[in-house]
Amino acid sequence: MGLAGKIRRRALCAVAAMWVASGCATAPRQLTFVDLGQRGGLAGLETCRIEGQLFTLAALAPALSRSDVLRVYIEGDGLAWRTRHVPSAHPSPVNPTALNLMLADPILDKAYLARPCQYLQTDACRPRYWSTHPFSPEVISEMGRALDVLKAQGGYGRLELVGFSGGAAVAALLSARRGDVDSLTTVAGNLDTEAFCKLHGLTPLSASLNPADVAGALASIPQRHFVGKDDAVIPPAIYASFASRMAPCRAPAPVLVDDAAHQRGWLALWPALLRSHGPEPCRLTAP
Repeated sequence: MGLAGKIRRRALCAVAAMWVASGCATAPRQLTFVDLGQRGGLAGLETCRIEGQLFTLAALAPALSRSDVLRVYIEGDGLAWRTRHVPSAHPSPVNPTALNLMLADPILDKAYLARPCQYLQTDACRPRYWSTHPFSPEVISEMGRALDVLKAQGGYGRLELVGFSGGAAVAALLSARRGDVDSLTTVAGNLDTEAFCKLHGLTPLSASLNPADVAGALASIPQRHFVGKDDAVIPPAIYASFASRMAPCRAPAPVLVDDAAHQRGWLALWPALLRSHGPEPCRLTAP
């Protein structure tokens, strides 16, 4: 086997390991836009189709604003792989962690933003956008425009971004380029894609942006980062690698959560975690 074949095989093996860990032993049912609307409706939220240049993004948003700040939850990677070696036809989630966390959040001014091609598909939806290009410049630009729409339609002036898994990478990249983000919260966040790929033996996401590369630009934004102690997909070392790139500022210490794995243990703890751990500023280290 040639070198290229070995690299490909190693990458696929790593993806397969994560695919099995997520419980995808059979073809699960992915949620639809109708499902999203039903869940949002029970919480008094309205469904939105946000038309972008490439994608139509699915979202939930409040019908009425009660404050100047909107908290937006950004979904994880969803069902990106149908089998160990074949990407899904679309990455709509089976168990949408960010959606579930948003619904469990007691605040009223909250919204949910899906990733490209989740729940809604356009002609631009190609597997690269949930395999090799999940954080490409065009994807991040589309997500940023969607935030602008959510802000404008509710009359909000400021944002709080919350991201789960790959959605945390999106939230961090957006926070670094915007001037209206009051806080950044991540849950099991892939905040250093280079370190993540090295850890799992994956081919680097060369067409995607890496949140660790913009860590310094996040220094002025209060943050909180929740990491599951039992998370084998995004272990604490990933956040440590990201935090090291924030120097000379000392990044907030991660909140290590007992009995939480990548997609397990978060929902029951979420309201208490929000109450007990507020966003913290980055602090300058002594010279």
